[in-house]
Amino acid sequence: MRADRWLVGLIGVVAWWPSAIAADAGDLKPHPRLWWPASAEEQVKARIAADPLAKEMNQALVQRADKILGERTCRYEIPDGKRLLAQSRLAIFHVTHTAWAWRMTGERKYFERCVAELDAACGLKDWNPKHFLDTAEMATAVATGYDWLWPNLS
Repeated sequence: MRADRWLVGLIGVVAWWPSAIAADAGDLKPHPRLWWPASAEEQVKARIAADPLAKEMNQALVQRADKILGERTCRYEIPDGKRLLAQSRLAIFHVTHTAWAWRMTGERKYFERCVAELDAACGLKDWNPKHFLDTAEMATAVATGYDWLWPNLS
């Protein structure tokens, strides 16, 4: 099984963090708070340092993020006349991998590539609202990237 498929699983270790979001909107914790809050980041890094499998998975994710640096961003492409879904999923894949690599390494190249993906997604004429899943998955990509990069966005 490919390690990059385990990104969701690795995030899932800390995805439900009761202290990440308070019940009252006025008490929201600082970004990032979606999927993987800032309060859990050090735990994940410690796990990667201590667990050989977690280390291997992280290395595979960062290597995949390296490949993404040279790939195109999402674009408005509806080959069957109905679905933008392949592009929405491409955006999720690119955002989660590059934002993960940014959070794990602090290397600016991953941050910049993630921002490029967000810019491309937000620059599309629409997210194909006729097909709800297209819109929902693109929104997930943008929300995740926006939240995970929030502390460093201008």
